[in-house]
Amino acid sequence: MPIILLILLIFSHHLNFNLNKYFTNFSKIANLQCNETISSTSHYSGLFQSFLCGNKLDKSLPKETLIKAGVYHLIVVSGGHFLFLDFILNFLKIPLFLRCLFLFIYYLATGLQAPGFRALIHILFSILISFSSVSTSRLNKLVFSGIICLILNNSYWRSLSFWLSFSVCLALTTTKTLFFNEKPINKFIIENITIYIFLMPFLITLSYSHPLTLFIGSILVTPSFYFLTISTLLIFIFKVLHLNLWIYEYDKIIKFYFDFLDQVGSFSSYKNNLPWSWSWFWTYLFILFIMGHFIKVILERKSTHV
Repeated sequence: MPIILLILLIFSHHLNFNLNKYFTNFSKIANLQCNETISSTSHYSGLFQSFLCGNKLDKSLPKETLIKAGVYHLIVVSGGHFLFLDFILNFLKIPLFLRCLFLFIYYLATGLQAPGFRALIHILFSILISFSSVSTSRLNKLVFSGIICLILNNSYWRSLSFWLSFSVCLALTTTKTLFFNEKPINKFIIENITIYIFLMPFLITLSYSHPLTLFIGSILVTPSFYFLTISTLLIFIFKVLHLNLWIYEYDKIIKFYFDFLDQVGSFSSYKNNLPWSWSWFWTYLFILFIMGHFIKVILERKSTHV
């Protein structure tokens, strides 16, 4: 399989193939429907459209607050959205075909976001592997699905959102594969250190360099995700029931949330604007992957001897 994927990757790169261009018109229709469904009289209507439909966050909304608090990636439709949605569909016993179809439609509705495509391909590839006789590790599933994404959309080679999503997932998968720990606090610390290492090129050149940004963001990411999910649902219910007064009152709660994030991220004030090099990033990621592979081999040998 690796050889076949590499051949297809070279062939795709030569042809500059991009699958997304065939779904652009369908995506515009689905995205418009998503935005109309979520739109409301709420001052934060744009926030919910970004969170659920993949729109760019309006400048009038506190974008920098979310970045400084380390939770801005929640506003970008990413793997977390698809995994959460797949979990809900699976919990509701939705047939596999309908689950996959629903996830694909949601991908269209989010405006063909690169992190969403990576998550969708990863989920579909994992499902396919589970039905076959092929046995492969979590790390291989992630890498193979990532290569498939690059084969199907050559433009992702230079997509920051794609590589951010891929790097975070690679860090989490590496942690589970090499440094698994049952204690929640140890697991949390190891995961965050690994994510910080894998995101080092992005953090050094493009983001806030203070390490606490990532650490605090990791603490806030889960409660923030559920807060935004519940808020989106409530605003939608208020809209359907024409409870505009309730929308106005709930906006105060959302404002309190942003005021809290603003205080949390107040320590981070200097944003890096250094030159970005894709060659350096790909080399760095490849070295980390090779190191992870050798560590895995060493750990497997130790466990075999024991």
